[in-house]
Amino acid sequence: MLQSIRMFKRTSPAFTLVELLVVIGIISVLIGVLLPALSKARESSNMVKCASNARQVGLAIRNFAEEHRGYMPAVSDQRWVIANDSNRQIWVYRNDGSGVHKVLDWASSLLPYLGVRGVEYFGYAGDKSKVFICPSDRWQDAGGKDGDLNGPGYCLFNNMTQPFGKYPISYGINIDIAGQSDPTRPYMGKLWQDDTPFYVFGSTFQLPGTTPPNIVGGPLNGRFYKVHKPAETLLLADCGVRPNPGGESQVGLMRTDLLMYSSHFTGGGTLKNLDTSKVPVSTTKNIPWERHRRRINVAFCDGHVDAIIRGDTERVRVSPYRWER
Repeated sequence: MLQSIRMFKRTSPAFTLVELLVVIGIISVLIGVLLPALSKARESSNMVKCASNARQVGLAIRNFAEEHRGYMPAVSDQRWVIANDSNRQIWVYRNDGSGVHKVLDWASSLLPYLGVRGVEYFGYAGDKSKVFICPSDRWQDAGGKDGDLNGPGYCLFNNMTQPFGKYPISYGINIDIAGQSDPTRPYMGKLWQDDTPFYVFGSTFQLPGTTPPNIVGGPLNGRFYKVHKPAETLLLADCGVRPNPGGESQVGLMRTDLLMYSSHFTGGGTLKNLDTSKVPVSTTKNIPWERHRRRINVAFCDGHVDAIIRGDTERVRVSPYRWER
């Protein structure tokens, strides 16, 4: 038996250095071939998950509107929401501890319609809060802490602790629908506590340099079911581009990291106008085409979600009013 073992050991073949190099080379080639396929499969999975998130949030907005007299959650800050809801009968409010009732931000207002109870701020909703985050949004993993200027996420107004801070949301809402107006100047939509205006093409579009402004009407103030063509009109979509370049991009709507869509001074009411307009506002620069390889997920006002390629933006309306292309 011992002799047989010794003979086996002497006759057992071994890998030579050349053979090892050949095997390693084959493995390297296989990895090189498979990695792009795996990356593409991962991105396809992320795209589907992102579309599911957008659909859930869009459905939550519709359910919110059904229980709030046809109004979707407000995106403007406290001052402008109260000006349009002095009796606090439309939107959702919280007591800040001093007896002052403050409007909840739009994401936190949707929590009960996403199956979350007993949580006031969407950032504390655990895994449920991930519905607001696109899995392909790499800026959600940035350093810093929630709400910090250098933290993960993007900029929100809407009564947040730091209006210009960063928050864990990857989707922008159409403020042409959800924004609040200044009752003393009903043609002008407002966002933050200061005098930050937005002008809505197709209804409140104010021609630059005209006195008085070319008034056609006021913002919808959140009246969700007043949208003219809901199957064509953007409700929310992938949004936000970082890093913010600074300079003029730090003022009002002129921010690439602002999570909002608006026809604000773009000269037209479609997503194409936002993407190609020469007007230097964030709505021409905050569309994250790189997030899904030149595509973004768009949830429309009728409830369906579609992946929009950059060359097909003409068919997506942003202005919710009656107008023709």
